[in-house]
Amino acid sequence: MGRFDSKLLLVAIITILGEHAWFTHGYEIDARVRRRASSIEVLRASMQGAAEYTQDSFKWNKPDPPFEYTPLGTKKSTAPGPQQIALNETREARHAVIGPKIRAIAAEHNNAVVVLMVNYDQIPLLLNFLCQCDKKFLPCREMIFVFSLDSEAQEVLDSLGLPSYHYENTNNVQGYATSGNEIVFWENAVVYDTLLLGVDVLIHDNDIVWNANPLPLLQDESRAHVDMQFMTDRFTKKQKPLYFNAGFIYNRYNDRTVEFWRQAVMESGIDKENADRQQPILMPILLNHYFTRNLRLWILPDKFTIGNLFDDIANPELPLASEWIVAHATGTKSVEEKIAKFDIIDAWHGDCIETLRNETVSQIN
Repeated sequence: MGRFDSKLLLVAIITILGEHAWFTHGYEIDARVRRRASSIEVLRASMQGAAEYTQDSFKWNKPDPPFEYTPLGTKKSTAPGPQQIALNETREARHAVIGPKIRAIAAEHNNAVVVLMVNYDQIPLLLNFLCQCDKKFLPCREMIFVFSLDSEAQEVLDSLGLPSYHYENTNNVQGYATSGNEIVFWENAVVYDTLLLGVDVLIHDNDIVWNANPLPLLQDESRAHVDMQFMTDRFTKKQKPLYFNAGFIYNRYNDRTVEFWRQAVMESGIDKENADRQQPILMPILLNHYFTRNLRLWILPDKFTIGNLFDDIANPELPLASEWIVAHATGTKSVEEKIAKFDIIDAWHGDCIETLRNETVSQIN
């Protein structure tokens, strides 16, 4: 058996991700990444003698199951911690409550549901999302299911009449921040929990607005074979080679996506080290499952845009796509900065938010 060159394999990985059109539809990986190796043959050369080949539908060879490539930073799933145990033990009762509601939503949208997660401090962003949908006459309220992380947020959701569920063992996660072991665990858990109901899941952050319904593009038959579609975070060098943005992910229900999110749940939680941010947890798992479990990925085009593409001050040479579908106010450190981003594209609706707030307060009182 020939000697396996792991460094050469890493170079080849970058090449593949940069050169394959099926993977990068709508967005071309940085040319500097693609120049790190000359051709896909580098991968084949590095694997000679290390494993038998089987040709896959994407025209490059993955090793057979006896070989497993684990990117640096990926940890094998450990024994479940207290949060994982509680999540599993309460699932049957929880699914009895949320299952009929979520499946009813999915039945009207080609087996898909839009999942959001919110605490009370993030309510203004959720209200802005709803106001933008109302402005564009989009049926968002009919498509979403919201998980709440505190009782105050749940009261608002109930007053709005939105299908929702309060995870009572969330220790009342407070604050605007989307980082921290506790909140990251639930970011992963809501996707895994919902996928287990047998539906496709679009999960996205609250600092997002729609200009059009994204589901028709995400569900296009040309990508029926794709497991996960996600927005690019291509201005963040730490996110190479996929430039993966965890704030907007469409997951088709199948064994591959369920296993991906199961591992994400296992590697997050209050008892885990270095688990206070979601993307560093998901990125190594994403690469691992792409190579070892045939996870099929799709990077969405710039019509699904991050904050850098509609900040005409910081990046005047990168204007927002004229027919944008989704805008994500990334590259910000506060709600005020997100409001400034949305103002650029006329997508912050202060008056509407105030009206909804007053309505919810009157109903709660």
